[in-house]
Amino acid sequence: MMTSELIGCQVYDAEGQVVGTVHDLHFRLRVQPDGSQACQLDALECGGIGLGHRLGYGEHAMRGPWPFPQLFRYLARRSLAVPWSQITAVNRPRIDVSARRDQLQPARRRRG
Repeated sequence: MMTSELIGCQVYDAEGQVVGTVHDLHFRLRVQPDGSQACQLDALECGGIGLGHRLGYGEHAMRGPWPFPQLFRYLARRSLAVPWSQITAVNRPRIDVSARRDQLQPARRRRG
């Protein structure tokens, strides 16, 4: 499976409740024993951020006509990170995880 095939899948928690739709993938850079580097899938991002984040609204980088910045920032706060280690099954278009929705962490930290 290609990682791009994960985008758009519905994620379900351990109780069968919808977590959200995958709209982004988080990768971690790993250094191999031979000194080379490789990217490893670390987490799926699910929730309502999607297009707004891609346009730059989710990280306060984009200013635009009201109400877009406020709307996209609100949706970004509701986005959740699903660690790849908690994925139990990938049966496109469904992805199951071992955690409950309330155990998942926000995908983006609020800036102080």
